[in-house]
Amino acid sequence: MPTTYNKVTVDGTALIDLSQDTVSSASDIVAGKTGHLNDGTQVTGTYAGGSAEEGVQEPLSDVVFVDYDGEILHQYSASEFASLSAMPADPTHAGLTAQGWNWTLEDAKTHVQNYGTLCIGQNYTTSDGRTRVYVTVTAKTLGHAQYLLFYASVKGGVTVDWGDGTEAVTATANANALSTLSHTYAAPGDYVIEMAVSEGTTVKIGYNGANSGFLQNNSAAGLVSALNVTKIEFGSGITHLHRNSLRYLVNLESISVPTSITEIGTIATGEVFTDSGLKCFVVPSGVTKLLTKNFNGCTRLKFLPVPKSLVTTGAVSDTAYLDSLRMFTTGEVTSVSGALVHGSDRLERFSVPGTYSSIPQSFCRECKLLEKIVVPANVTAIADYAMTGLRNIREIHMRPTSPPALANARAMSAYAYTVIYVPYSADHSILNDYQTATNWSGFASHMQEEPQ
Repeated sequence: MPTTYNKVTVDGTALIDLSQDTVSSASDIVAGKTGHLNDGTQVTGTYAGGSAEEGVQEPLSDVVFVDYDGEILHQYSASEFASLSAMPADPTHAGLTAQGWNWTLEDAKTHVQNYGTLCIGQNYTTSDGRTRVYVTVTAKTLGHAQYLLFYASVKGGVTVDWGDGTEAVTATANANALSTLSHTYAAPGDYVIEMAVSEGTTVKIGYNGANSGFLQNNSAAGLVSALNVTKIEFGSGITHLHRNSLRYLVNLESISVPTSITEIGTIATGEVFTDSGLKCFVVPSGVTKLLTKNFNGCTRLKFLPVPKSLVTTGAVSDTAYLDSLRMFTTGEVTSVSGALVHGSDRLERFSVPGTYSSIPQSFCRECKLLEKIVVPANVTAIADYAMTGLRNIREIHMRPTSPPALANARAMSAYAYTVIYVPYSADHSILNDYQTATNWSGFASHMQEEPQ
């Protein structure tokens, strides 16, 4: 788990005291709120990936294992991870059965070797197979209906217990037709809705159309249903999260998802979690397509561990709106266009696997916390402003054995504390090529060969 500090100090002198309302006054002292002075001096704490009330957190390592609720369980440098002989043990939680990490060790090692960083997450199903929705009904939301919308493959294959002692109800809609169940609680309180799916029945969550979702219908009153939800634990039989199914869950703290879920949203529209409060979503291995616009407005999202099976993320530039995102990996891509993570102020680590050959303009421009970049071996061109304004960049690892065409000097950042690593060659010819190449020569003093 990350260390939390009360103060950020250099040589015993406090720069930021989090017990005071003066954090913003130190913003011109600590570069990008990273815990480094502008000359690269390391301070004892790092304000990264969270608000002031969450405390100061250590910078992320290259490989991070997170739980479904966003808790950091393990961290490794790339070299430490390469030496692992087995994945860390699955975590345990009452009422949940761990289904394994969403990467294999072999695949994860290959990814980290090629791209430098990776976030790995754990998937769960409920131990009794029931999907559980935790709701808090307050005096202000009392009297408004709580909704569940879904499609079941078998008529009568889903039974819902509203958690307040009333009689459970069975969905009576025809197979593969929309079921809309609602319930009004008699008193404020905390309730757990349990949804039991019979054996042989599969369920698609939400409404396969516009505006309505799993926990709210398309009405102002119906939105109250979404506001009540604090936690979701999906169980057996759930295969699909429809468009808009989990949107407006602004009080959602966590969601655990099983490996039975193979589809999330639709490729054309997405928007599954729009404006929800979740901090982490672990994409199950087996999901092959995912739009980042599924998470539009999720300003508390810190981690989005995606599996190797993901082959495209669509409009990945939408990550610029994920204000708290600390670590991000895309699916396999064949080309990258537009500003991928331009201005993602909390982003510390990201990787983009695939066969693309060019890095476009503003690719990761102005990512003030970003410490490390690995440029894949297949890249042959880097566009104007592609990697500029990276005030905290410590390491740039160039995998191409020939220097990519660099649009100009402002295409990348290199400060006094930045090292540009190039592939090792016995005669040092690769290093020489980089140091003398057009627009690269200005960074010659920053260059070193990769350690052997």
